[in-house]
Amino acid sequence: MAVNIWGFVNKPGQYMVPYDTDLISLLSYAGGPREEAKIKDIKVVRPAKTPNTADQVINVNVKEFLKTGKAAEIPVLKPGDTVVVSGTRIYFVSKFFEFAVKIAALIQVWALVEYYTKNR
Repeated sequence: MAVNIWGFVNKPGQYMVPYDTDLISLLSYAGGPREEAKIKDIKVVRPAKTPNTADQVINVNVKEFLKTGKAAEIPVLKPGDTVVVSGTRIYFVSKFFEFAVKIAALIQVWALVEYYTKNR
């Protein structure tokens, strides 16, 4: 069956997996979660079975599973499921500061060019 995994895993994409594959197995097929992955809130988006029903979103706390080992908390995937692994807040804050440093460097270069053109 075809399932998708997006986000903060080492090899995101679409995978052909056996029926009865669970979320942990899919994460393993995808090379595991990246270091900055938010494994406390992984979403499994399950498409609606009929046009008149809504898609189902299942939130899974893999971090809790790793502490307790309770396999009942890990869903078995169904055809067409999409797993979304988000990034942590720390990751997004660090990306913001990376961007700010790049902007600051550009401003510094611009200021140096202005200074040298005025003081020739």
